[in-house]
Amino acid sequence: MPHQNHNIRLKSFSVSYNPRISSAGAAAILIALPKHIEELGMVGSDLDDRTGSHLIKFIKQSKYLKMVYVEENNFSQKMRAKIKDLKK
Repeated sequence: MPHQNHNIRLKSFSVSYNPRISSAGAAAILIALPKHIEELGMVGSDLDDRTGSHLIKFIKQSKYLKMVYVEENNFSQKMRAKIKDLKK
């Protein structure tokens, strides 16, 4: 896997405005992404609560994450609140 090469550091990753990514695709990306990225973009990607649980797990495991962009998706109010609570 490319991110195992410590000479290459992925700092930012985005699939924003890609509504065809699907919840399964987004979950696969979140599982595969290195935990050292600093920015993650998934704006307007037609994501729902199934992806939200993978997103929360990814955020909790990430050590250097500074920014997460997930606006304009189909998260429930409850999931939005859970994601916002992670900022604390």
